[in-house]
Amino acid sequence: MTHPDAPSGRPEQGGWPPVPPPVELGPTDPAPPAGTPYHRNFDPSQPLPFPGDPKQAPKKPSWFARHKVATAVLAAVGVLVLLGGIGAAMGGSTSTGAKIDPTSIAVPTMPPLSSEQKEANASASNATPAPPAPTAGDPTTTPAPPATPDLTVSQQNAVESAQSYLESQGFSRSGLVTQLAEFEGFSKADATFAVDRVHADWNEQAVRVGQSYLDSGSFSRRSLITQLVEFEGFTRAQATYAVNKLGL
Repeated sequence: MTHPDAPSGRPEQGGWPPVPPPVELGPTDPAPPAGTPYHRNFDPSQPLPFPGDPKQAPKKPSWFARHKVATAVLAAVGVLVLLGGIGAAMGGSTSTGAKIDPTSIAVPTMPPLSSEQKEANASASNATPAPPAPTAGDPTTTPAPPATPDLTVSQQNAVESAQSYLESQGFSRSGLVTQLAEFEGFSKADATFAVDRVHADWNEQAVRVGQSYLDSGSFSRRSLITQLVEFEGFTRAQATYAVNKLGL
């Protein structure tokens, strides 16, 4: 294939002397002197070397590559401008020193209280505050009473028998314990527990027994005291209280 810039190498019809044949050149061989015809051989699958192929011409560097200092200065200025814009956006309107009028701020208002609510609030404010809870280390704290133990079946029955006897007639403490233990079959412990459990007024019981004696017969003061102490089991103080109460 003949390069387009190469002469045809063919003598014109009738020309003389004849043109010599073109010089065979490789793809990278330098061109011969001017006026010398040549033929350059190359591989069709490869691009033409410069200057025959404009694609192989060296590219001209960009403006930024040729002015590196100016490019660095412009980049720094751009970063400063960007940071300044971000700071202004974050600062908002307060960075300008503008003052906010407090009266322009909308404050939500509560609806007026009803009369019932006002009375309830007044009652709560006038209520007596609850006393503080006692602490373990407070010496003035009164310990809670021990829990009442549950009664056994025998103790419960003894208590009911004791209450039944006292409802029918008067007894001294020792006389009621004896009645429950010897005639009702309770143990001495359960009988004593039941008599103490009913919390009877033994002075008034002595009055009841003394009155029953006076209803059945005549007694002097001393003989009635002796009867109440020696046969009914009252103490001398309880017997004396009874005869005084009966007017002897």
